[in-house]
Amino acid sequence: MERAIGGRAKDLDAVRWIPAIAPRPILLMQGGADVVVPPESGRKLFDAAGDPKELWFEPALGHTQFLAKLPAKLEEHLIQFLDRQFLFFA
Repeated sequence: MERAIGGRAKDLDAVRWIPAIAPRPILLMQGGADVVVPPESGRKLFDAAGDPKELWFEPALGHTQFLAKLPAKLEEHLIQFLDRQFLFFA
């Protein structure tokens, strides 16, 4: 992998970089049936992130299935997240 990216794999470690996003809000979405990204990775990122942060875990969803499987719930969840974090819809 390092040869393919022309750099070091540890430089791509999201757990290492996610704390720098704070204090900007972050919403992590993880499916429990994901076979591309291990489900525990969402929790690891969440634990490493600074506040404010939210983790939306859906046990039955696979990789990138939020929009395809739960479009209305995704829209509602995103609007509520933005409302809580940015007071757009207050």
